[in-house]
Amino acid sequence: METAILTAVIAGSVALGAAVLAAWLSRRLKISEFRQAWINDLRMDVADYLQKTQKWFKEYGESKEDFKLFSQGNDASVILYRIKMRLNPNEREHEEFIATLEKIRTPYSLPKEMAEHHWATAAEDILEKARVLLKREWEVTKRMGMFGR
Repeated sequence: METAILTAVIAGSVALGAAVLAAWLSRRLKISEFRQAWINDLRMDVADYLQKTQKWFKEYGESKEDFKLFSQGNDASVILYRIKMRLNPNEREHEEFIATLEKIRTPYSLPKEMAEHHWATAAEDILEKARVLLKREWEVTKRMGMFGR
């Protein structure tokens, strides 16, 4: 009789442990999936931001009408705000990345003949910092999938 009770207790403990482990693994997997989607969306937003700012700077250099410049600037700003909302301003790397994104934000402080050069230089800086940031976030995501955080 005691053996049957002991066996039932052990089997119940093993089943409970397996259920807890399965729930924990499932949660980690879901978090990893959300982080991967976040990384992909951030990557797309950075590329879109560079595309919009490049068009904005090009049109500024070509002396396009103010309403076209405003439209381009507004489109770029919307993407910048989306990026800012994705990042944690309390993380130093995120804060530095946001500052880098904002450096490219307005061409109006530059002579028109320097606008495209300024954009190209700033874009390279953004790409470099984005690669570092995205790589770090990817490494965190990989670790979470394997061991948890």
